[in-house]
Amino acid sequence: MVARVTNQSVIDFTKENLIKVPNEDVLHKFIFESQNVRGEIVTLGPSWQTLLKRRTYPQVMVEVLGELSVAALLLSATIKIDGTLALQYRGSTGIQLLVAEVFNTNLFRSMAKWDESLDAQSNEPNLLREGSLAVTITQENLKQSYQGIVDTQQQTVQEALAHYMAQSEQIPTRLWLAANAQNAAGLMIQKIPGVPDQDADAWNRISQLASTVSNNELLELAPQQLLRRLFHEETIRLFAPNQIEFSCKCSESRTTNMLRSLGEEEVREILDEKASVDITCDFCGKNYIYSEAGVDRIFSESSLN
Repeated sequence: MVARVTNQSVIDFTKENLIKVPNEDVLHKFIFESQNVRGEIVTLGPSWQTLLKRRTYPQVMVEVLGELSVAALLLSATIKIDGTLALQYRGSTGIQLLVAEVFNTNLFRSMAKWDESLDAQSNEPNLLREGSLAVTITQENLKQSYQGIVDTQQQTVQEALAHYMAQSEQIPTRLWLAANAQNAAGLMIQKIPGVPDQDADAWNRISQLASTVSNNELLELAPQQLLRRLFHEETIRLFAPNQIEFSCKCSESRTTNMLRSLGEEEVREILDEKASVDITCDFCGKNYIYSEAGVDRIFSESSLN
């Protein structure tokens, strides 16, 4: 098996120096030569660990949030949007909220909220039951957003997204996701729309081969090694990787605007009760603290505008 990158050099998968445990933040796109099937692999290492250091999550939340983060990156790269793609799950059981956002195609952030009893329910077989999954796409230069929503009765993020893709998209797509406290990773394959079948069995064959992947392989094998393990009898064109970064959009100006939107009366009631207005970003954990002087400044400036 060989893979050609964009500069047309050939990668030899038999070289041992390509076999390593991934500790990088990259997304690789690839296509199957002479077939109407494409794919993506994403691996998160340092950026995922950075995200987890900002918040304290139960182990079960680490896994499900990592899977959602990886899925958002895979879908965003496929859609090629100039803006933001957000996956949001809302539930009424142990997991109350999951959000993963990707913007500028390679920057992501994610967060979760859960019921305090979730630790005791960590063996619950159907964590995403009685909820809904929303996929929201916001183009940078357009005022309107696209949103698709499906109810979920699934056990995993992977199954919930498969349910969404089956109902909302016309392109056959398969995903495999995994996450732990060190890494998060995912594999996606998809039929290329508008390209006629040259091999009628290609999609079924490639899907079956991809389905043999294990969580350990997703998390521990480098992308080149994983492709060799799964598709050693296929010919794949592997494109140069895109670097992924954790990034949060929170800022002093956004927080100030949020307080203004609450209204001066409500903000001053909080100030009277707690002596300061404290706001913590759900994504990165950064604290914004406003004293009485800070609140005075916000609303004095607001009255001048």
